Amino acid sequence: MNRSLVDTFYYGHGDWPSPFSPLADSVYNQPVREMQMVHIARQQLAAQERARKDILKSNIAGAQIIACEMERQTQALDGAIQGMGKQVTDAIGASADQVTGAIEELGQALCMELSEIRWQLAQQSATLDKILEILSESRSNETRQLVRQGLRHYLNGEYTEAEERFRKALDFDTTDYQLLMNLAFISLHKNEADEAFSFFKKALSLPEDLDDASKARNLWATARLFYSQKDFPQAQVYAEKALRYEQVAKAEGLFKLGVYEALAGQEDKAIGSLRNAIDMDRALFGRCAVEPDLLVIQDRVIYLLADLAKTTYDKSVDALEGAEKKVKSFENKGLAKECAEPLAAAAARLASLRDQLEAPSYVGCLDALKTTAVVNELLLHVDRLRTTLQKESAARAKVGTKEKHKTTAENTVTDYARRVADRKALANQISGIIAGLVVLYCIIGLVSSARSASDINERGSAAFAILTSWIWIPICGAVAFFLPRFVLKIVFGTWWKGDRVKEAERNQYSLEAELSTAKSKEAEISRNVETLQREIRTLLSSI
Repeated sequence: MNRSLVDTFYYGHGDWPSPFSPLADSVYNQPVREMQMVHIARQQLAAQERARKDILKSNIAGAQIIACEMERQTQALDGAIQGMGKQVTDAIGASADQVTGAIEELGQALCMELSEIRWQLAQQSATLDKILEILSESRSNETRQLVRQGLRHYLNGEYTEAEERFRKALDFDTTDYQLLMNLAFISLHKNEADEAFSFFKKALSLPEDLDDASKARNLWATARLFYSQKDFPQAQVYAEKALRYEQVAKAEGLFKLGVYEALAGQEDKAIGSLRNAIDMDRALFGRCAVEPDLLVIQDRVIYLLADLAKTTYDKSVDALEGAEKKVKSFENKGLAKECAEPLAAAAARLASLRDQLEAPSYVGCLDALKTTAVVNELLLHVDRLRTTLQKESAARAKVGTKEKHKTTAENTVTDYARRVADRKALANQISGIIAGLVVLYCIIGLVSSARSASDINERGSAAFAILTSWIWIPICGAVAFFLPRFVLKIVFGTWWKGDRVKEAERNQYSLEAELSTAKSKEAEISRNVETLQREIRTLLSSI
């Protein structure tokens, strides 16, 4: 049975029933676009299950891993179908942005072309593409009305009315990218390939300053149109051009290129593109096994998947064993609670990975590789935390020792200052007593001399001596006071000068500086501990 241009554009040259057939009536309540996607998804589910059973029957290495991965992706696809049904049952009242998420989630797993669907959604989205926003702002009011009317007809499948509005709008600007793209897709629905090629070519070459995303969109659609016409070499050429501008869906683009290369007879290039696509997006692993267009190189695709599966499994097992050895190496290190708890969590996660690898899927092996890498990073952090905690303990002990030394130094300064004060007070007391005795002796001597005088002359001399004594007696007293004090100062030496006090104070200031440095170091180490603990919590949440 001959298939229409739009049918092969969307769903390829495989032998799956067309979603435009009465078989799609089981979901007739949903919008046509989503109905078609759900229908093709259910066909793909059946194809994936058949492929899984066939692979299990083969004797190739890694068959079990491939089969497990296909089973996992089958479950994911089934979940996406359910999600699509849930999100778009009320699609008439939903925004385009809400529907886009459901379509993208399902579409990424499907063996079908989404370029027109994505283009339609881009025109409905609240956040317009850059090119669409620029075009909308530059149009006259009449042109805007024609575009809006044409878009409503186009989205409702009324292609004749849509074409008529778009062509009228095109009269105002024959280089309008949006109008040319819409007319190209409408030509697909009219089964007019040459006209579609013409509009795609104009959309790429006529507009000025076309951004990379718009160029990529156009080139992918053109490549798919060549594919629909079974001109696979040209499809390959345009896919390669599209990849140069692609900024978002690189993996999907590589997958498409691989399909076109396979159909064009470029088997080695096809396998290389598919391998790169799977490396970038692991979800494409299972899709390779059921893509109808890859049947021409099915054996090589299966061996590619087997090689990827076995290599990834071996790497994940080696990585797991290495991580388990590292965990065991910590057992005899006497870890603190802060280290023991994350280590126990890592050990438990590794044990669950060991169970998971008993019946591994490709994605399961990749997850095991990723998780063991995180566990290894976690173990490095635990070891750093262990070392840092030891440093923190040593720093705290050092701070305690410095505080004790500082206290001792303060007491020493106080004690030395008290001793100096005591010695000076003692010197003053001794000097005062000696001076007092000397003054008293002088006074008593003078008085006695005056009393024993035998005549008036002698008495007059005595009186004169008493009067003059008020001059030299204080001098004698001062000499009697300071001379002993000077002698005692020499005897007491450094105590008198306070040198020991000054030395003790210098030692105190030095210890205070050392204590401040030690506290700063302790605070820095404590901050490092907090940082490591925070990073460890982050790593634990990711395993």
